[in-house]
This record gives sequence, structure tokens and C-alpha cells, in this order.
Amino acid sequence: MAHELTQEFDSFEAFDAYISGWDTRFDRLHGGDCRTSLRQVSAPGFLYTAVDLNTASLQQGAAPSGMRTFALPLAPTRRLVWRDYQVETDSLLVFPEGGDLFALTEQSFSVLALSIDSALLESSLDDASRDGAALLADGAALAVDAPSRQRLVRQAGIYAEFQLKYAQARATDPLVRLMEEDMVQALVEGLGRSLYDQRRLPAAAAARLVRRAIAFTRQDVSDVLLISDICDAIGTSRRSLEMAFQRCLGVSPKRYLKRERLLRCHLALLSVGQGNVSQVAARFGFIHMGQFSSDYRRLFGELPNATLARRPG
Repeated sequence: MAHELTQEFDSFEAFDAYISGWDTRFDRLHGGDCRTSLRQVSAPGFLYTAVDLNTASLQQGAAPSGMRTFALPLAPTRRLVWRDYQVETDSLLVFPEGGDLFALTEQSFSVLALSIDSALLESSLDDASRDGAALLADGAALAVDAPSRQRLVRQAGIYAEFQLKYAQARATDPLVRLMEEDMVQALVEGLGRSLYDQRRLPAAAAARLVRRAIAFTRQDVSDVLLISDICDAIGTSRRSLEMAFQRCLGVSPKRYLKRERLLRCHLALLSVGQGNVSQVAARFGFIHMGQFSSDYRRLFGELPNATLARRPG
């Protein structure tokens, strides 16, 4: 049976809690308002996810398991880095096997993601004009012509609406099979007419270094994160790390780690038994309370005391 979710959020924490199928973490890269809209249509073997963000963000996690995921940026953005690619509006993003997500946006961002049962795709890709199996295994950012993109967006929308309207229909129903085949064929057509790997970044090595550094910060449980610890863990120099962060994120590792520590403060202030504002700030290395409050408000749009007041109990 198909289900639909349409919701708007004023924080990434609320957004992450609602999104279905994806194991994600969305973080703001700068302060200011954060507004996100989400529409999902889920059905057996199919997940339609449309997301609109109004802020620069770092997106990490994994796509739905047991499915293959494809994404289409729907509106121009000043800069979108997806894995090792510089992505433009004409791109079709093919998630690799395992569905790893790593994306950076410098401003507002709108995307449509389609997740489709793996077995269904395998049979359909046999008719594609390129080696579909290799393409799916490696992942890629493909330049796709406008008619193919438009057809894929249209067919995905039609199939999502069909699933909602005929939620009681059986998977073996001829009409269900026909609609399913039309949508998958639109995807196969886009893959067959694309230019493989056209958008790979010259800074691929820098992007991989940043990904490894950020992955380490997510795993590290120490209260105060240090750049030297990251360099030791991933085997790089401080200078190389600084150059990679500036090239890919436009910020220094020091500034990124400060934002990460502020985020940990935010989560601690919302959690029972984590102490008051001054205790939480000191725990994560913030000594000057005035500067801490100012930085916190710039990132989260409220003072630490306001976050603490929302703590359960």
C-alpha cells in the first residue's frame, strides 16, 4: 500500500526524524534560518523523495537499502558537490552500490530522488545502450539531455500519483506492471543517452580527504575535537587538510570543527541529564560564555537558554 508524507520543517533535526527510508544527517554550514520541505511517496519497491532546502548544507548518510537510488537536481544552485563531482542542473546522479550519500550545497537546493527495487532495474538495464551493471556499481554524475530529464521527472510523478490513487491494486495487476515499466524505461532511456562521468571534479582527491575527515569527526566521541587528532587518524598533514577544506567547503577545518562542537552542544542541551548551559559549553571547550552565546545564536537562531527550555521533562 502506498503512503504519502508532505511536511515543512524549521530545523534539520526535525527533518531527519521524519524522512523515510534514508539514513541521513543534514547539517547547516552557515547560520540563519533553516527551512526544509519534504514530499515522499512510498510503495513496495518504490520511494519518491522531493526535498527543497533554503540554506547551505552538508548531507551525509545512506540511501534506502535494497534499492537503487537516482537523483535529479531540479533548480540551479551556485555550487553543488556530490561525492567527487561538481553537479549542474542537467545532471542525473546514480548512487553507487551501498547508496553512500555525501553532498555539499552553498545555497538553496531542490532535488528529486527515486529509489527503485534492485531486481526490477537489473532486468530493465539489459536493454540500455551502455554497461548498466558497471554504472550502478560505481556510481556517477551524468549529463542528461533535457527531453530525457523531463520524461523521467514526469513519469516518476505519474507513477507516484498512480500508486496513491490505486493503493489497493495488486503488484501483479497489468495496469500496475504497465505503469512500472513506463517509469523504469524513462530511467533506462536517461542512462542510455547520458555522457558518462562528465562532471568529475579535478579536486576529487581533496573531496575524498574531506569525506574521510568528516567521517572521523562523526565517529570520534571525545568532547573537544582537535585538528591534530583528525590528521593523525586519516594520515595527512595539517596543511593538506586545510587546503582540502577550503577547496571543497570554503571554510577552514578549525571553523568546521567549531560548528561541529556547537552542534554537539545543541544536542546536549536538548538531552535530559546533560547539565545546564555553562556546564555543556565548558564540556565542549567553550570558555567565553558571551562569545559562545553569540556563535550559538548565529548558527541555530536562538540562545542556548531557549534550547535548554525545550528539553523534555
